Amino acid sequence: MIAQSASSASLSPGEFAAARAELPRLPVCVVIPAYNRASTLPRCLASVWSQRPALPAEVIVVDDGSTDDSAAVASSHGATVLRHPRNLGFAAIARNTGLRATSCEWVAFLDSDDEWLPHHLDHLWELRGDHALAGSSSLRCGTHPDEDRIHGPITRTPVELHSPERLISTHNLFTASGSMIRREVALELGGFQPIWGVEDFDLWVRLLERHTAICSPRVTVIYHQHGDNLSAEGARMLRVQHEVVTAWTRRAGGSRVAFERSEGVMHWDLMRLALSLGQWGAASKNGLAILSMRRRTLSVAVLLRDRFLERRASARLGRDGGPSIALLPCNVDERQAFIDRLDGQTLRDLSGQPTARAVLTLIRRPAGFAVVGSRSQAALLRLFGMRAGTIRDVLSHSAVETTWDAGGT
Repeated sequence: MIAQSASSASLSPGEFAAARAELPRLPVCVVIPAYNRASTLPRCLASVWSQRPALPAEVIVVDDGSTDDSAAVASSHGATVLRHPRNLGFAAIARNTGLRATSCEWVAFLDSDDEWLPHHLDHLWELRGDHALAGSSSLRCGTHPDEDRIHGPITRTPVELHSPERLISTHNLFTASGSMIRREVALELGGFQPIWGVEDFDLWVRLLERHTAICSPRVTVIYHQHGDNLSAEGARMLRVQHEVVTAWTRRAGGSRVAFERSEGVMHWDLMRLALSLGQWGAASKNGLAILSMRRRTLSVAVLLRDRFLERRASARLGRDGGPSIALLPCNVDERQAFIDRLDGQTLRDLSGQPTARAVLTLIRRPAGFAVVGSRSQAALLRLFGMRAGTIRDVLSHSAVETTWDAGGT
């Protein structure tokens, strides 16, 4: 009925072996850097072996001097394990170890605390063309589904990049866990550099000086946010990323327009961070920096538009990769039957609200599919461009297979 998340897979070692034996292979090596990730590697590797219709040719986990059972867990879940004798501290170094160790034409990266949806590799493989880098969008999952955000292009079709300007003037469209790169290109560029927090952004910028890339709006990666994520140290990351942009401008004579727009985005995010910390002086300083240049101000306007669209697109997507589901006021018995049928899937339950309030909630933050108590409610939501079906139709199967499945990413 609803697509299952890769993380729900629970495969025994024998089932991993069977999966590897039965399916065709793509000339892709998956490189997973890991440091003390014994707890998340089973979910991560289950998502790799859940790829359909074809599996990667090779899966390498680079254990960066872990002190837990990461290496043993990775090996038992079907990966080749390469171990650093001590912790070198940068995912960049571990990724380079994997790049050098494989002979596959393409290398796909996956962080050990993230997971792929089952169509990830197949989508990138179809997307790659003559590009040196192919990427897809990810869903960044916080502590509550309402905080989830899509990271990637907010477009209907994949975005082709012929220079670094798009990444620099707006934001990095690619996540490491959603990226696949031609191995020979990565090695020619010297691989990832150990630049704190933005080593992937730095490589994409250098790659786009000579090659092309493509990034899809389709979500194929679940990115789990937690206290250990580097992105939690936002101010430091923004400043280091700005150093990468400055280096590109000096090295390649990059566009001044793109550079000033990137400054606008940086100052906006620094201002928001300062406000959240009660640092009013720093917030004022960054706000004035935005207003001091027209291009910075325009870049913030574009950023706000894009983030508004991101929030709406994120609300439509469930953590299983299919459409999010909202339930409006309906018969009590039918409501319980529907919830039982979801079998633990995420639901935005608005059934306790008055109909008008529930509809307003969905207009502001739409769901991928709304289950309603009456056809008049369904018609009202369709007027606002939302997919909807009555709970009786859903329970009788007439809307489930056709509407929910069609709404998946």
